[in-house]
Amino acid sequence: IVKREHCLEDKTLYLGIKKIYDENEYAKSISASSYRLLMQGYTDRLLINLVIKNYKGSIGEWKSLRKTMKNYNMEEKEIDEKILESCIMMHIVDADSEDIFCSIYNNDKENRLIGEYVQLLCYKIIAEKKSIENMTLKTLERIYKEKGEDIVAVAIGEIYLRKRYEGEKDDFIIGRFYDIIEKNKILFPEFKDKDTKNPYIEKNMPFIYRTAPNKKVYLHYRRLDENMYSVKEMNYFRYGFYMSRLSVFYGEKIEYFFSEKLERGSIESKKYITENKEKRICEVKNDDFFKINNALIYAEMFQYDKVEDMIEKDINNKKFIKGRLL
Repeated sequence: IVKREHCLEDKTLYLGIKKIYDENEYAKSISASSYRLLMQGYTDRLLINLVIKNYKGSIGEWKSLRKTMKNYNMEEKEIDEKILESCIMMHIVDADSEDIFCSIYNNDKENRLIGEYVQLLCYKIIAEKKSIENMTLKTLERIYKEKGEDIVAVAIGEIYLRKRYEGEKDDFIIGRFYDIIEKNKILFPEFKDKDTKNPYIEKNMPFIYRTAPNKKVYLHYRRLDENMYSVKEMNYFRYGFYMSRLSVFYGEKIEYFFSEKLERGSIESKKYITENKEKRICEVKNDDFFKINNALIYAEMFQYDKVEDMIEKDINNKKFIKGRLL
């Protein structure tokens, strides 16, 4: 049959495959012919089972078959699982795999592929800054509320802050996101792109270095008016990201570089200069940083009455900043 397939009509080929299907020794040989028949509309259960068990197709071929089956109002869990498993192995997140992920979750929450794909999604969102479909975000929200895994909340929060979604953000999840990143000292630069009104994000400037896990990585930094560098060990997050953060006042410039300890010696990055240019007033009670920072911003806005009031009431003991404001 395989050698003479091109000589046979589809119906004849279909009948021939049905006749010899029970003979397992031929199953793999006729799986490609069976796949072609399915694509032609011969949506027979026998052909479906034969192809699922024996056909060695590419992701593209399985996606095409899935689309054909849906056109005939037939959905096969096994086909969806084959596609999703291949996407996980190849680190592929696209509209098709997201649709399959949501479909499997809606019908089988405990499917082992759900957890694996969620971890892949988190990596893509956090490490590669990938956007996802709105239905996928809603599924992640449901999963977080059921499982409570911190990394899922961080991924959802990343999407929220980048505003890559439709509809309203979940207040419970965004609250947990803020708690988690502060507790675990997580801060990415994109978190500061929006006016979040969150004191932890507004107060700190992120410093990110990426290398292999289990390294000793250090941040060396100084204000431009200082001669000596201060040094602090950076915290490992995951995905190769090492993080540190500093409270930097408005208009203040910091020179910094990174060093990575090796078995013999260490390596250093080039030097960088960063500046806090965020002119945002944040009213946070009992926090000297925001009192001083607000005063610096008011000074640049020529609102000296507010600056004088702050000098007298709040920052008499901050000689450096007081002198700078005066």
